[in-house]
Amino acid sequence: MIIKKFVIPVKEITNIYNEKEKIIMNENVKTIENIPVMLGIKETAKNFGIAEHHARQLALQGLVKATRAGKKILINQQSVADYFNSCTLSTTDIAVVKPIPFIIR
Repeated sequence: MIIKKFVIPVKEITNIYNEKEKIIMNENVKTIENIPVMLGIKETAKNFGIAEHHARQLALQGLVKATRAGKKILINQQSVADYFNSCTLSTTDIAVVKPIPFIIR
């Protein structure tokens, strides 16, 4: 029985390793770009000019994407931006205040 030995030159092994490393690095770069920016309640309120209570309510009501990290609520920044960009205020939403007539005697 003849056993064949495969001998791969060191230079080729290095090239194969470098190619695999490039692929792994490229995959890591793609995943880093896809990591969402998550903000705390205070940061969200400050960045969007809203009250902290309103930011918290958006998260708790499920109107924006959010998660908990321990006791802290983290809100997806892009989700909040999308929420405010999609909101519209029509004239039917505004409560019309009628003046109260008064009688001068």
